[in-house]
Amino acid sequence: ELDLSGFVKLVALPERLGELTSLEDLNLAGCKSLVALPDSLCDLGHLTRLSLGEVEHQEGRMGGGLFGGGRLEKVVHRCESLVALPERLGELTSLDKESLMAALKLVERLPEGIVEHPHLRDARELDLSGFVKLVALPERLGELTSLETLDLGGCVNLESLPEQLGE
Repeated sequence: ELDLSGFVKLVALPERLGELTSLEDLNLAGCKSLVALPDSLCDLGHLTRLSLGEVEHQEGRMGGGLFGGGRLEKVVHRCESLVALPERLGELTSLDKESLMAALKLVERLPEGIVEHPHLRDARELDLSGFVKLVALPERLGELTSLETLDLGGCVNLESLPEQLGE
């Protein structure tokens, strides 16, 4: 277990975090200044619990994010300063769609590798409406060849669309 909850001035985590291969519980609740998670987070194969929420007591534990069964399944989406997710987030294939979309909604730029995630790879529809922080879409979004509908309503900060989109 690694409990960094309440470290309000923590801006980033070291890339070497991924070397803690036996880590099961990572608590980042209340880390209001945290702006990115390292790509190596995706190397934590034993991670069963991750909290990105606000500090709160819950059954004697801090935080609110929950991952189960030794595989990443849910992300709590209350880490408002977060602007970047690991580029390899698409490799966390057991991450459920609701959790994936909640995590994506937190950031300004979606990771390029996200198009490889099973929930997006074969998607016919992609609803990014209300992603108000979103500034740019991944260039690789054009690789989603099954995509028929892309909803960007309410993406008020979006500056451009990928060149490949619609090819």
